[in-house]
Amino acid sequence: DTLVYGKENTDGFLDDVGDIAESIAPLSGSGESIGRRVNGVDSDLSFEDFTVFELSELSPGFENPEPPPCDVSGNGLVLINEVLTDAAGADAGQHWIELVNLGAADIDLGGWELQVAPSTWPDFGEGLSLPGGTILPAGGFLVIYEADTLFTNLPEGAPTFVVAAGELDLGNGSSEDGLRLMDCGGDEADALAYGPTGTAGVELDCGNAAFPTLAPAPGESQTLGRSAD
Repeated sequence: DTLVYGKENTDGFLDDVGDIAESIAPLSGSGESIGRRVNGVDSDLSFEDFTVFELSELSPGFENPEPPPCDVSGNGLVLINEVLTDAAGADAGQHWIELVNLGAADIDLGGWELQVAPSTWPDFGEGLSLPGGTILPAGGFLVIYEADTLFTNLPEGAPTFVVAAGELDLGNGSSEDGLRLMDCGGDEADALAYGPTGTAGVELDCGNAAFPTLAPAPGESQTLGRSAD
C-alpha cells in the first residue's frame, strides 16, 4: 500500500501500481491526521482514498470518522468576493475572506479548502479545510475570519466561520501573493493573485485563463474586492 501526500509529486514517488503518482492526498496541518475516507477501501489513488481529519476527529485504534458529504455543485457559483490582507497595525490574526454564492440554493462547503501562497505563488501551502455544515446561503455571503479580527461594520447575524489566529496567513501584496478556493473534489473553484502594480502574472485561474495582470496590492486597512459581487 502507498500513500503520497502534500504538494505536487516532484520527487516522482510511485503509486500502488508502480506508476509515478498523480493522485496526491492533501497535506495535513499541525495536530491533524491523514486518514482513509472509507475505512479499508483502497482504489490505489491517494487523493480519492484519503482526507484530512481535524484534531477533534483523530481516532487512533478506532474507525475513522465519516468525512462530510462532498457537494461540488457550487463550483462556478461560489467565488472569492472580498479579502482583508493588510489589517491596521499588526496583521497577524486579523485576516478575513468573504465568499459569495451566486446560486439559488444553499451550498454546504464541507470539504472545500482555502489555500494561500504568501510570497510563494504559485506554490500553495497547506489549506484550511472547511467542516461539514459550513453553509453559504443562496445569493448570500460567508465571512471566514481569524479569531483576533476587529470588525467595525460586520452586520449582526451575518453568516460567519471563525478560525484560529494564524490559520489565514495572507500575504499583504508586497510581492506576488495568491489565494485560491478548492472544491471538495479537488478542483479549483476560484483564484486571486495580487501584488505590486504592473507585475505581470503568468499563473492560471481555474486552469484555463492566464492572469494578464495582478490585482493591485491593497494598502493598510484596505480590502481587495470584486467590482461587482
